[in-house]
Amino acid sequence: MEDSSMDTNKNIFSLTVDYDKTSSPSSAFKAIGEIIESLEKLDSVLVKSVDSKIETDTILENLENGSIKTKLITILKNVDDKGLGELEVKRIIGKFLVKAKYFILKRIETDEELSVEAFKHLPNEIDLIATEAGVRKVGIYTSVTSRELIDRVVGIQESLKYLRSGDKAYFEYDGNKIEVKQREYLSESNLVGIVTRESLSSSSIMFLRVRKPDYLGDTKWIFKHGKTEVKAIITDKDFLNDFHDRKIKVQPGDSIKCEVKVVSKYDFNSDLISAEYEITKVIEVIPPENSTQMKIS
Repeated sequence: MEDSSMDTNKNIFSLTVDYDKTSSPSSAFKAIGEIIESLEKLDSVLVKSVDSKIETDTILENLENGSIKTKLITILKNVDDKGLGELEVKRIIGKFLVKAKYFILKRIETDEELSVEAFKHLPNEIDLIATEAGVRKVGIYTSVTSRELIDRVVGIQESLKYLRSGDKAYFEYDGNKIEVKQREYLSESNLVGIVTRESLSSSSIMFLRVRKPDYLGDTKWIFKHGKTEVKAIITDKDFLNDFHDRKIKVQPGDSIKCEVKVVSKYDFNSDLISAEYEITKVIEVIPPENSTQMKIS
């Protein structure tokens, strides 16, 4: 299918940034760029719930002076018309994207107590928006997960840090307007706590390949476990003392045999939100083949 923009007659999403006119607008433009990028990532999450092959892009239209105001138009790529016709498919998906984006922003911009409670139900409410928009006629719809929403909401919050004191950002859709602000309670750790139904802990012995050691003692180590990247803290004090005293040499490419405690957190739909790794005992450091293996007593 030929790539083109969706029908935007009713699916216009506007962004306005009011900034201090007595100073340079550079930070306002920086904020706009970061906000648009965060919205593009939210678009990507939402559209992949419809069809994993569809890609999105954003173009700016009718950039206005004074307050910086622009219309954001989402481009849909690689659309399969599913027998409905390409324009009809784009109309349905476009309606879903703007309604879901505005709904998410409106939910997180209410008072703190309501936002905390409402966030638990966001995936199910997005499902209802998808049904009302007719998305289920377009493809095999899969629900957006709490983890995906947390990442995107945190991303939007991060983009707002470029606004200076007195600057304000607004989103408009279908005659409605909301102001978005940085809110401390929308941190990743707090949102994970909000949507966690149950935490499960397990321990096992694993082999982990070292990608990036923590030389300074204030960050997590980064490993590979198969194709999965694992970030873990090490709480084995004997190993850490020997490592920082250079009695034990560990470098990228080495592997370690270790005892690992994993705390997995699940949301109210039983989807995995996060997995936290703690290495409680380093048993052995294993350099690449043809190097000397080191057992830790």
